[in-house]
Amino acid sequence: MKKCSLACFAFVAVLLLSACGGSKEDGPVIPGPSMTLDGSSNIEKQEFVNTKVVPLVFDVPGKIATFSVTVNAPDPMYYGVLNNVISIDKNKYPASESGPVLDLINDSRLLSVYQSAFIPEWTSSLLGKKTVTLDACGMLAAFINAGAPSTGDEFTFTFNVSDENDKSLKKPVTFFFISPPSFELKPTKTMYDLDMNEDCNVKISFEVPGKLQGATLTVRSDNESFIRDVDDMIGIEANKKDHILDLVNDAKAVAGLKAYGIPTGNEIVGKEKVMDLSLIQLLPKLKMSASGTRHSFIFSVTDESGRTSQELVLFSKK
Repeated sequence: MKKCSLACFAFVAVLLLSACGGSKEDGPVIPGPSMTLDGSSNIEKQEFVNTKVVPLVFDVPGKIATFSVTVNAPDPMYYGVLNNVISIDKNKYPASESGPVLDLINDSRLLSVYQSAFIPEWTSSLLGKKTVTLDACGMLAAFINAGAPSTGDEFTFTFNVSDENDKSLKKPVTFFFISPPSFELKPTKTMYDLDMNEDCNVKISFEVPGKLQGATLTVRSDNESFIRDVDDMIGIEANKKDHILDLVNDAKAVAGLKAYGIPTGNEIVGKEKVMDLSLIQLLPKLKMSASGTRHSFIFSVTDESGRTSQELVLFSKK
């Protein structure tokens, strides 16, 4: 009985030693690919802004073997735009409800287009890499701007990465689009040839889907007396030929313009629409100095993401 117990013990010991030896030979377990943004793997929807950089970091301890991106747009029309942008075989990336798969390693024609904006290295450099940082927003900009997107449109990039050990990552990043500020003039007519005698009643509206954060009104004229009149009325000293009035941050400009019925400050900050801004109380008082000259009123609106749009309203006294 004793000999049997010793034999069993020896057998178990051999098994344990073999197991330990095997682990040592196999080495540590290599994790699969991962993708993070600002150190987090929980990536929320990103707002698409032309000037924005979205640096996705791919950690691939097992070294990159394949790397592709599936593009899904809100309308198949974008896939046609994609074909035109990258100028490659349209049969390879057809316009269909399922987005095209872009091979970032093997398609050199594709990479020659996206390299500068999206991939900081040549195609072949992706192979065998353990860490790569890519600007997802840069790649999106290559075709989204050509497709005339509107507020609410969403674009999803699904990144597919595998390593040399056949471990893989499939992870989406979704971008949503918000239109930049826009302007409308009422009654509808050209903004660039208005008569100060007949068109004082024009009204300009702002639509700001990204919510208004800043707004300025630049008054510009070759007639210095016109600018002086504007300054005297609003109570601000200007340059000789133009003046930039901050409708949000300049307390004097805010108070001065408000006195002539122009919405400013908290009346417009955070708004998605500013309707029927009128110069009707301001323009009649400027007619005396306006004769024979042209005067520009340039509205500039910035939203909370930094998108800025401008609109020129040009008056003359005929």
